[in-house]
Amino acid sequence: MFASLPEFEPGLAGEAGPRALGYIGVGELGPAINNALATAGSGAQGLAGSLRALAQRLQKEAGVDPLKDLLPALGGQAALVAEPTGAAPYASLIVDGVDDEKAAEALASLQGPLLRSLGAAGGQVPSFRTTEVDGVPVHSVQVSANVDLSWAIFDGKLVISTQPQGISQVRSSGDNLAGTDAFENATKRLPDRVSALVFLNLDEVLGLAQQAGLAENPLYASLSEDISRVGSLGLAVRGSDDELQSELFLAIHD
Repeated sequence: MFASLPEFEPGLAGEAGPRALGYIGVGELGPAINNALATAGSGAQGLAGSLRALAQRLQKEAGVDPLKDLLPALGGQAALVAEPTGAAPYASLIVDGVDDEKAAEALASLQGPLLRSLGAAGGQVPSFRTTEVDGVPVHSVQVSANVDLSWAIFDGKLVISTQPQGISQVRSSGDNLAGTDAFENATKRLPDRVSALVFLNLDEVLGLAQQAGLAENPLYASLSEDISRVGSLGLAVRGSDDELQSELFLAIHD
């Protein structure tokens, strides 16, 4: 998988909130996925086969082939981010270097098949609504109590989030993940150019886990003092046709 990802300089941590639970960054998202599928071949099974089958179904239902119409419009780096809230966390996919017009046209065409899929699961068929968040049109559909699937395109970026709050975060100009000690300490010793960058804010993740009852687990209780010393984790992956190199760094509290 990582062998098919181009090397890039991660630059989207500034779009994530300062308390982000995790961050996964890759370069040239659309072309990288298409390249991976091409490398796997037409008879591929597993994830590659599922993506091909989905693309064929969407092309039949909506006249849109994501592999040809959407992915080429997503030419820049991308980041998948998990953010905490007062309730359930939300996840956002942020893609830079987007062809605004082509991506918007493809995503608008995919809304119908998505709604039909949600309706087929039972219950009332939902509908997309359009609101404005910080001056940007946001298209949303309530999938469940905790998922208000939303997408918006602005300033050459595509943001898809499980809550409109994810789009507000990217639009904001306040504090961000890139400026935090947790991110800096976990990533500053990693290479500038990578095939993928992974960051985990273990302080935040363990805090949520403890609220959910992990502190009552005997095994965790016996290890909690050691675990709590690890503040954050950074992982850099570089791939080629011949090898895969990984560098892991743990930021330890004094």
